[in-house]
Amino acid sequence: MIGKQIKGTDFYGCLDYVLGKEGTELIGGNMVGETPAELFQEFQLSVQRHERTRTKKPTRKVVYHATLSVPAEEALFNDTWCAIAENYLQGMGFDDNQYILARHTDTEHNHVHIVASRLRLNGSTVSEWQDYKRSEELIRDLEKKYELTPAPSSFEKERRSPTTGERRLTKRTGEISARKKLQDTIDQLTQDSPTMLDLIGQLKDQGIDVRVSPTPTGEMGISYQLNGIAFSGTHLGKAYTFKGLQKYRGVSYSEKQGQEAIEQALHNSSATQAEEQQQQQALLAHQNEMRKHQEEEEKKSRTETTPDSYPATPNNLDSEQKPESRVNPKQQQQAAKTRHNSRSRLMQQQSVILDDDNISAYGQSTVDENDSKVKREQELFEVTIGTTSAIQQQRRPEDVDGDQSETKLHERESQAADAAPQTPTPVLPDRNENNWQAVQEYLVGDRQLPKQIVELLHVKSWIYADDEGQTVFVERTLDGEPTGALVLNDSKFSSIRLDPDEPAAPNDSNTILTGCFWVATITPIQRAVLTSDPVEVLSVIALDPDFNQTPTLYLAADSVKAIPKEFLEKLPTVVVGLKGDEEGNAVSEEILAALPQARRINPGMAGWNKLLTDEREDIKSEVQKLYKKQTGDQGLDID
Repeated sequence: MIGKQIKGTDFYGCLDYVLGKEGTELIGGNMVGETPAELFQEFQLSVQRHERTRTKKPTRKVVYHATLSVPAEEALFNDTWCAIAENYLQGMGFDDNQYILARHTDTEHNHVHIVASRLRLNGSTVSEWQDYKRSEELIRDLEKKYELTPAPSSFEKERRSPTTGERRLTKRTGEISARKKLQDTIDQLTQDSPTMLDLIGQLKDQGIDVRVSPTPTGEMGISYQLNGIAFSGTHLGKAYTFKGLQKYRGVSYSEKQGQEAIEQALHNSSATQAEEQQQQQALLAHQNEMRKHQEEEEKKSRTETTPDSYPATPNNLDSEQKPESRVNPKQQQQAAKTRHNSRSRLMQQQSVILDDDNISAYGQSTVDENDSKVKREQELFEVTIGTTSAIQQQRRPEDVDGDQSETKLHERESQAADAAPQTPTPVLPDRNENNWQAVQEYLVGDRQLPKQIVELLHVKSWIYADDEGQTVFVERTLDGEPTGALVLNDSKFSSIRLDPDEPAAPNDSNTILTGCFWVATITPIQRAVLTSDPVEVLSVIALDPDFNQTPTLYLAADSVKAIPKEFLEKLPTVVVGLKGDEEGNAVSEEILAALPQARRINPGMAGWNKLLTDEREDIKSEVQKLYKKQTGDQGLDID
């Protein structure tokens, strides 16, 4: 059985979502009402009593929304679900609380929704201390009691799974990857729920360097380094971020007392800028090592399975096929490179800064120019790429509350290989570095996308090649959580969502579950440009005449549901630059209706990438004319 829990502030929005779906059945609870409006009024009783009896500041997140699900083949009767839900609530401390239980039949999975008040009828609040850990233990007990199919522990899901290269290296040499060593060490050291300061000290004793840095929102980020290989907390898994250590591993931290002590503890061991640059180079070297091991393993496998004396099978022929042929003809790439080189003279020679998942930027990247795999082109497009810190600093404090991460999608990459049989759930395609060169040549050569941006997004794992030689663009929330991917094959995109059964966000302004492919400047965002797909995103970056002047969020939106509406509503300038085909025009109309301040710029049916790949030296001035013609102002800055 799988259990998920979300805390929010809006009873009505949550009730409207849970009870509003077709086929919903209200099967249990301790309340009289049946409609969202009636139940909302009842829930206000516990809120009002809490406000009357509370001597300190009232609890803000009063809504508790949990889902319990079992595989499709396990059909449970309503009375069984009611008993399970009652046991679950009792175990979580909801012993005197209002709640309802609703059953959904809109997916294959047999599942129920619990909507409860975190406020007891005596005015007290249900504790949320280690509630994720307690929920996991409780679900394991309920599986045994009701003879349900065990599900993989979310403790494992909170860890990033090893890459294909890491798995093959371990299988070939028996050596454990640096990522797993860090994860295992942190898991071991957090069993006794240490303080953050104690954990950092224990990690240092184990030879692990730790860096803690505040983000612009005042929150903290953490990264780790072992044997010269550095990982941000996010790259280890959401349980290893600064907040995740507290939520999922029971590490205690007092903001008033902890920050100063941590800064003092880290002061003597803080890395210099040169050391930070070495960390980046070490990470790239580690990735190259993984790639080489993977190549050797595949070469060895082909040698063992298909000797020269054997006739080649279709599978062997496919595996020996040159990667270039899977993506694009080589002669087309050469012609495209010629166009790219002529246009690159229009670009200024600048460096690229990459913010690393809530960790302070390491500074100017200094990748070895002699390394052919990471060599940067000499004439670069001036660009700054940001991650979550650029977005979070503009959101309200409550939008980045620690509880917010509870609404994020559970990562599916880390499901245990030996888990009990479950209904298959989508995962991101495996990363295959053998195919990356061909994909990169296609993106940079044929599609004319800026090489340095493509390389750095690849290092960040936001763009990569899969086993089929396809291009994978990872979709993320504005908090940086992966939600799925857009896979490019033969100029067509297919979509993968990591958790299709995850309930959509209720009408709670503090909840963001949507994800898309996006790139943003580090400085505070002043405008947003919406395009049709990831290739269009990178194309408009290359074409935007105001790119270096106006901090911008560039994102791909194939529907109005995919956009972070609440964030975009706060921006004075939103440009809707989807393609001028039938689908692009239809989606644009929906977005314009949802965002009154938005303006439409139509790049034509072929889109921005067509403008980018046209053989014109005056392409920038042509695009500038397009902006002026359709907006009546200079560039995209149309507010």
